[in-house]
Amino acid sequence: INITLGAPIAYILEYSLARYHKNVEALLGLAVKDYTLREFQRLEEKTLPALQELEPDNLELKVIRAMFLSLIESPKATKTWEKIEQSCEQKPLGTSRNSVRELTDNKYLQGTIIIKEGPELKTEYEVLKQAYKEIPEAHLYFPRPLALHSNKLVTKRKSAKSLEETLVSSQEEVNKAMQTLARLHSLPPTNLKIYDPKATIERRFLKRFEENEEFKRAYEEFFDVRYPRDTYVTCHGDFYPTNVLQGGIIIDLEKACEGLALLDLTNFLIAPQFKNINKPEAMEAYKEIRSFQDKGRQFFEVHNAICQVGSFHHQKSPKVRYFLELAREKLKDMGENRLRNSLNFVEPYFL
Repeated sequence: INITLGAPIAYILEYSLARYHKNVEALLGLAVKDYTLREFQRLEEKTLPALQELEPDNLELKVIRAMFLSLIESPKATKTWEKIEQSCEQKPLGTSRNSVRELTDNKYLQGTIIIKEGPELKTEYEVLKQAYKEIPEAHLYFPRPLALHSNKLVTKRKSAKSLEETLVSSQEEVNKAMQTLARLHSLPPTNLKIYDPKATIERRFLKRFEENEEFKRAYEEFFDVRYPRDTYVTCHGDFYPTNVLQGGIIIDLEKACEGLALLDLTNFLIAPQFKNINKPEAMEAYKEIRSFQDKGRQFFEVHNAICQVGSFHHQKSPKVRYFLELAREKLKDMGENRLRNSLNFVEPYFL
């Protein structure tokens, strides 16, 4: 049979039999075939409605239909996800500043369909879309973006603990995370804001304590002398163990920005749970995917440690003291005594 005539006839036969016998698996097979053959209109207008018609209250099928609509970038995807959110039980997930929830109505979907609500999620959505277009097997490294609507982002990801939750991370897990980061850094930056270290110190550190002119002048002097000049990449912007799942999957990219690779690399490796990790080995794992010049590491180790003091101080966490002492130790090694001494103004906050 001529393929041009035969394919539509075969579809009609399969479609009719599947509907007549109410065979969900057969219709799912047709949906996959439609997607593979790029028969998007047929998928949206015929196969998916038939699937919904068979079991209109089946949550798994609702999610599958919504995912197909997202994959073909149908305008109907947004409304479909909104209906799912409104009709399903959800529970909070993690400790993010944004509202993050998972669907809980179905055990197979728990921890996999994630709904985030908050500002800056368009950035995460766009970076994830770019990753899925340009990185082979991106589903192994990043959540799949499904829909963005009303300050909400819907993603599908593997159900796994973060490296923060596991408490003790293996060298293998750290190496996987570093290789995923290298893949992210390989993406050309597109319409991302440029990371500003001075503005970040102001926002994450000084504004959480008090304006201190001596510290500000000392930091500016440190920046002018020590800040490295290198090629900017697509950075995560908040690359920390809380934002990496087991298996090297990177999540929570709403802070993605254009910056230096060492911004992410050092922020991750200075985490207290990685004190016993072989950091040169982790860096070599990164370089297996992407080469770069390792210059300016000391600047970012100090910069990120000071920022983390500001981030954790409200929690009265032992991490505050850890990061403060780490910054002082690095500054002492660098001979940067002015900035080191200027950090003394925060001591009364921790007494």
